[in-house]
Amino acid sequence: MAPVINTRNLYKNILNNKFMKKWIPEDPMKAAATLALVSTVTKDALNCGYYTYQSYNNKRIPEDKRKFVAANDLSNGFYNVLIPILLKRPIDKTNKKMFEKYFEKYFNDDAAKTIYEKLKDANPDYTLDMVKHSLGKKSKTAAKAGLGVIFTLVVSQIICKRIITPTLATPSADYVKKVMEKMEASRAKKAEAKDMTENGSVEDNFKPSVYIIDSKTFEPFDTLVKKSVNYKA
Repeated sequence: MAPVINTRNLYKNILNNKFMKKWIPEDPMKAAATLALVSTVTKDALNCGYYTYQSYNNKRIPEDKRKFVAANDLSNGFYNVLIPILLKRPIDKTNKKMFEKYFEKYFNDDAAKTIYEKLKDANPDYTLDMVKHSLGKKSKTAAKAGLGVIFTLVVSQIICKRIITPTLATPSADYVKKVMEKMEASRAKKAEAKDMTENGSVEDNFKPSVYIIDSKTFEPFDTLVKKSVNYKA
């Protein structure tokens, strides 16, 4: 029989974990915005690695342009991850100000009275207190969280990815390309040095052998002929 897992307690333990408490805010608005940011940044980081590797090893791209294409993909991914993280705090502050300025008025007593006047004719059972309750703290918190998610996605996926990143990535790609070339040259030198250490240089492998002949032990050719044919003087 499969073990029974109490999912409610499981989720409760996960949410009360020290790591979660440290990195996920208790404020639902900030928590929702943080989770949205984490998901987009993670996706962009994975895409960065995939597209950079694909471009760098794509044989259909001419070799003289391959490194630049890979460097451009790497630069794009780098800024797509870095900029939203750096803008997280300004995003949270701006989102709070936007809500207070443009949306909070839809959750006060005046908004409740306006809604009540429109609903009382359609349903006499509605009371002003019921409308105020529906526009209470929970609804206001949910609206803040929703706005936080939308604003975070707009900044990270539209403003950053379509405006800021292309402006910075293209000039950076040339620098990244040069760094990649230096790294390749360094790896090639290390591989060559390792090969020479293990197998010796090409000149060493093909160096002709040199034999030193002692003049004292060397016998003239005619002497050797006489010995070979048993020559008698």
